[in-house]
Amino acid sequence: LAVKDDGLNRDDRTVEVGLKDPQGAVLGKTAVHTYTILNTTPEPAVTFTVASQQVKENGGSATIGVELSSLSGKDVTVPFTVSGTAKASSNYTITAGPVVIKAGTKSGSILVQGVANGVNEDDRTAVVSMGMPVHAVQGKTVTSTVTIVNTDPEPAVSFAQKESRGEEKTSPVRFEVVLSAPSGKAVTVGYGVKGGTAV
Repeated sequence: LAVKDDGLNRDDRTVEVGLKDPQGAVLGKTAVHTYTILNTTPEPAVTFTVASQQVKENGGSATIGVELSSLSGKDVTVPFTVSGTAKASSNYTITAGPVVIKAGTKSGSILVQGVANGVNEDDRTAVVSMGMPVHAVQGKTVTSTVTIVNTDPEPAVSFAQKESRGEEKTSPVRFEVVLSAPSGKAVTVGYGVKGGTAV
């Protein structure tokens, strides 16, 4: 029996060899022999193909490749978690985990899609961290950071009304200041008296 090493990490395999049709003898008690081929190929390493990248929030997408160091004879399951300053749904959507790399294939992917939320804010990060894979070991790059770049312009600040009036005995008088759109950052605006006839 010639055994070939296919270079794939897989479960142990068996070969059953049976005796049949003897001439000048009869079949004995043990007519079937089972030979077990023990797997000696180590589990492949799985790694993210990119450590960091950027994506615009207004419809851009980033792909994180999930790649094996070699083909496997088993399905490889790669769990992952997401942390960072970005919020799911309001800043991004992501492929549901885990990633499953089918036996005989070498790669999978995680897609991070930016979401336009209409709010001017700082750039946010989604940090994807690999968990412990099944039928593989962790490779070199197990964390991938996607920076979600803000594309919403700064809102305009103005008075809610161009003018107003009230009796002199009414005090204090308030002038409402509004933004043209919500902001994800604190907005500070100065003010001062520019003219008029009152002293």
